[in-house]
Amino acid sequence: MSHHSHQAWEYTILSRNALASLNSLGAEGWQMITDTKDPDTDFILKRPKRTFQVCALLASSGHTDYFTISDRGFPVPDGPERIDLALVDGIPTVLDVLRAVHAEWSIDRVVIAAEMDLASPDRVRELGVVLGPEIPLQRMSHLELKRLAATAKATVRTADTVPYANVIVVSG
Repeated sequence: MSHHSHQAWEYTILSRNALASLNSLGAEGWQMITDTKDPDTDFILKRPKRTFQVCALLASSGHTDYFTISDRGFPVPDGPERIDLALVDGIPTVLDVLRAVHAEWSIDRVVIAAEMDLASPDRVRELGVVLGPEIPLQRMSHLELKRLAATAKATVRTADTVPYANVIVVSG
């Protein structure tokens, strides 16, 4: 497996001989984007880059610490550290960053706006798939979520365009 980086994504090429590692790569946030049809290097995978700031945030966070992963329109509060990953609309998304965080960090729960259930039900389902049954989704009003975000350790801003995509990730 070889790794390459470009803008907001890092890429890896996986040979057919390494197919057994696909499940673990998926858990680490890798997504298959193409099958090259080459008998030796068949699959190209990508995942969001893990920036130094995000890695430092995860390393410095302890049990019950929390941070926000926000969409592009979220009013980022002044207090918490701001980590801006937004490049262009949709790159990266809240889900992209959450996948990468989940692969590296112990998550106790994820807080979402209750409004997401009506405004973006597909995103709620996607969150459930990414987090699995062991990590609960806690709901609160969007206004309460914004207030809680103001006391978070950091806000990781993405370019997500899905309504109410913001989440607060609580350390396990």
